[in-house]
Amino acid sequence: MFFLHLYLQLNDTVYNLIITMKVLKLFLSIIILSICLLTSCKEDQPDVPVLPDLATATGNIIALKNVNVTRTNLDLSSLSLIWSEDDAFGVFYLPGGNNTLVLNNKFTLKGGSGSSLGEFSSSTPIKWVEGEYTLHAVYPYQKIEGTLLTIPVSPSQTQIDSNPKVAGTTLIGSAESVKPAESIQFNFSTPLAIIKFAIDAKETDFTEDNLSQVIFSSDVPFVGEAIYNLETGVLSTEAANGKSVELTFGETQILSQPIHAFIDILPVDFSNALNQLELITDNYSVVIKLDHFKKEIVSGSYYNVAVNLKDLIAAGAVKIIPITQLPVANTYLVKQGDVVHIPVSRAYDVWKDFFNEEFRNIESRVSAELIWQDHPSLISSVTLYDNKNDGRLGWIDVKTSGTEGNALVSYTVDGVVRWSWQIWITEYDPDNGGKTYELASVSVPQLGHQLPTYVFMDRNLGALNTTPGDLNSYGYMYQWGRKDPFPPTLAPAPATATDQGLYDTRLLYDMNNTSYEEDNVRMDPIDGTFTYITRGGLIRHREVNPVFLGTETNTLRYAINEPTTLYFGGGIQYDWYGLGRGNDDLWNDAAQDNSKSVFDPSPYGWRIPYGDVIIGAYGQTIGISPFEGLRGTKFTIVDEKTRGIHSDILGYIPWAGQRNSTDGGFRYESNQTVSPLWCATPSGPDGIYLDIGLPNSGNQVQEAFPAVLMNRAVATMVRCVRYEKEKR
Repeated sequence: MFFLHLYLQLNDTVYNLIITMKVLKLFLSIIILSICLLTSCKEDQPDVPVLPDLATATGNIIALKNVNVTRTNLDLSSLSLIWSEDDAFGVFYLPGGNNTLVLNNKFTLKGGSGSSLGEFSSSTPIKWVEGEYTLHAVYPYQKIEGTLLTIPVSPSQTQIDSNPKVAGTTLIGSAESVKPAESIQFNFSTPLAIIKFAIDAKETDFTEDNLSQVIFSSDVPFVGEAIYNLETGVLSTEAANGKSVELTFGETQILSQPIHAFIDILPVDFSNALNQLELITDNYSVVIKLDHFKKEIVSGSYYNVAVNLKDLIAAGAVKIIPITQLPVANTYLVKQGDVVHIPVSRAYDVWKDFFNEEFRNIESRVSAELIWQDHPSLISSVTLYDNKNDGRLGWIDVKTSGTEGNALVSYTVDGVVRWSWQIWITEYDPDNGGKTYELASVSVPQLGHQLPTYVFMDRNLGALNTTPGDLNSYGYMYQWGRKDPFPPTLAPAPATATDQGLYDTRLLYDMNNTSYEEDNVRMDPIDGTFTYITRGGLIRHREVNPVFLGTETNTLRYAINEPTTLYFGGGIQYDWYGLGRGNDDLWNDAAQDNSKSVFDPSPYGWRIPYGDVIIGAYGQTIGISPFEGLRGTKFTIVDEKTRGIHSDILGYIPWAGQRNSTDGGFRYESNQTVSPLWCATPSGPDGIYLDIGLPNSGNQVQEAFPAVLMNRAVATMVRCVRYEKEKR
């Protein structure tokens, strides 16, 4: 039995309650509070609630007969309530007829935090008169209006150790036949339900791991606010909308020992629900299907769910995700309806290596958010699994819907974006049978050796198909050296040069499916002047100049913090990176044998093609294009010249235009070239891209330009090549 002894000492201004907590055994729903009431209040105190004598109240006291129903299945062998600093409860009574609470006193913890012995006090005096009354109590305290009590079930719950988490759980009690100066008993019950997950990891790979979090989720809502009617005893859960609870342990739980995880939920019918439990350890995410837990959850009840990992693994009900072995990239290629796991370690590593900043062990508010999606309801959820001991070991789960498209998600620390990732949702899978093209090795005299053989994807990064004329075949645009995508045009290529200008980008959507146009810069086709249009869009444009840079030497920090801002200008070099000499290693790591860099936007196992660099007679870098093998290749115009070209070596290349370096606005440069493809190779202050000229007549392209120099602030398409060093 669970006993609370409350001693209420009354004087003119203050009442102290000393609460001694024993161990709850057998029934949580019956909690006895013994309150000794001593009458010592003055008769003439102003604004003091008066409890009327029943003889004069003529039955106006409403006794909540159905509140304290005993739940015989609420069986806990050991349960201790440890008081915390902010604990408080309320004592009140409910007269009949006017739905107004009287004596709504708040008793706040005064001493004994962290123990089962709590001293509570109230500064509001009570004037007692002779008679019998029905008192009620609510823990934790909340101000009640009328007879409705709001009972929240949080999606984020905490538990100190492997004992039940009771502090914060809503308890409702009533005490009848109340008389001053005599003992009063409150019978408490909870209108919620409690689930105990008994986790046994013996004889598994997890026994030496620490358990930091437990996430219980379902396809039916069981989290949110419920409304309890104090007069009728009816609980309404219509406002429930949350489908998961994250339970965090305050103390390290080692899986070599059995662990009990207690979660509060609202009453719900799980009879046909799909429930799962996820265990977050130092090295793994263990996702468990709870097919053996299907029943209706009743108010005030307690449920014991056995989680024997060895047996569940043998039954095929467990998916094990090795957190420390998740692929690290800036774009994740995922099929519709799948969930992708993104480690956040890169955010920590880049800020330490490039800016000498660490935030892995600080007390910060971290979150994962959807920045944009290019189709409504493309992303079902973005969930951060934060490792409380070391934030670097956390990861983000992005759940996709049944639609193809692209999205951008972020990891934020104290509201600031520290890293972002492109989610490329498509059936195309170049690692498992998806179409690829091979560009054979060629000899380059300036190098003295051959370029390697390149295996290309059959489409641009972010493209959903290779259908001529389909806007979804364009892919996304990237400034040289940046990892974050910018949307392509909303319109097809112009048929003639005079049709150019006034091209807008596609709509983007937030998590609520609110659409946003781009804060775009357009070129007037008549006089060539720029028109700046501000529409509160998700994609913004900003000029790099001394005023903007301030004390910063470059914009790299801003580019990470603001992944949807397209920087243009950048002095005479037109480099988004800054006003001076740019950074040649943003898309390749020269210090690591020109390997894939941390800013490469490609998926895991792929990279932006890199050729090589030679040093000129005056010490300048001269880039060698990886597309050298395309010299002399013939491309065929597909359908119309506005619809792009095709070759047997590289596949389909749409005519998608580009964003210029002087304002970030979108346009087709001319009707003589298709959309260029960036290389990772730098050349002097510029980047290199592949350009292919279009004929004035006929359907054959006679010439490719593998190494066109272009300002790095230009945003255009990329086509990834296989990167064997990351090949799984």
